[in-house]
Amino acid sequence: MHKVSNTILAGLAIAALIPLTACGPDDAEDAEMEYGEAIPAPTGQVWALQAVSGDEPMKIADPDRYTLEFMADGTYQVRADCNSGSGTYSYEDGQLSIQPGPLTLAACGPDSYSAKFLEGLGGMKSFVRSDDALVVNLASGAAMNFAPLPTSAALGGTETLAGSTWQVTGYNNGRGGVTTPVAATELTVAFGADGTVSGSAGCNTFSGTYAVDDADGVAFGTLAAAQKMCVAEGVMEQESQFLSALTNSTNWQIRGYELEMRNNEGALQVKAKR
Repeated sequence: MHKVSNTILAGLAIAALIPLTACGPDDAEDAEMEYGEAIPAPTGQVWALQAVSGDEPMKIADPDRYTLEFMADGTYQVRADCNSGSGTYSYEDGQLSIQPGPLTLAACGPDSYSAKFLEGLGGMKSFVRSDDALVVNLASGAAMNFAPLPTSAALGGTETLAGSTWQVTGYNNGRGGVTTPVAATELTVAFGADGTVSGSAGCNTFSGTYAVDDADGVAFGTLAAAQKMCVAEGVMEQESQFLSALTNSTNWQIRGYELEMRNNEGALQVKAKR
């Protein structure tokens, strides 16, 4: 399945969360002493899950696959392994909670931490933040420990589009939703230093031109694709929707390991990872 679910995340609404680990009040007090006092909201940073602390501590092998970002407008973005989603959050009287929205529902594999991560986020209770750490206390008594994702420059990459290559993880389907690529297909986009753009639309390769301004604006010329016909269900529709989403993109932003491209109204058009 590659369609976006418009239903509320069942995993975030269940009454009994799967216990991750446990930590007592003393642990929470230690965290406050170590990380400093809480501020109104942990915005301005993409947070990657490093570990779950408590009686049975767990270290996350791939932190960049489990990320959380709180926006200043009261919305959040989450990546849970092969899935991504968004919603809104509230912070009142020292209590932090999220109201889940749509989430992609791909099967991430038996070793994925996706389900437990989402369940944990559904039980957010409070947080303590410093510049280099975020500790989220859960209603179950566990705590999730996050660290900020490094910037693109720190990763040895670039903070401009020119010279970068991306694997697309989501695209706007033209009907108000962002969907994941069809199974067994790969969408890519590469921005050449010479102003050319190329990649794979899942069936055919494509090429064209692009231009960026000094800030975060981008404009695409005509994108031309090869003419091979693919018979797998949804592949040709995907190609049309993806290329339209790319063409409709007028703004871009690199967030840690990820690229987001939006239109003039702020609607997400393309999401990709390095």
